[in-house]
Amino acid sequence: MSENEFKQANHSAELMSVDQNGINIYRVTSKAMIPKNEPYSFYYFYEGKLTRFIKSDRIDDYKFIM
Repeated sequence: MSENEFKQANHSAELMSVDQNGINIYRVTSKAMIPKNEPYSFYYFYEGKLTRFIKSDRIDDYKFIM
C-alpha cells in the first residue's frame, strides 16, 4: 500500500514522526465502543511504501519500535 492510499483510507491517521531517512510513522487510534487491549496501530512507511504495521497498548510505542 502506498502512503497516499493509506492517507485517503484513514483520515483520522496522525503523522507521528518524519525521519530524514525517508521513514514516516502514522498512528491510528481505535474508536470502537468495546475497549481493546491494543487500541493503537502504527504504520511505518519508507519512501512512500508501507513496510511495517504494529498494534500496541501504549500511545508512544512508535518511539521505541524501529
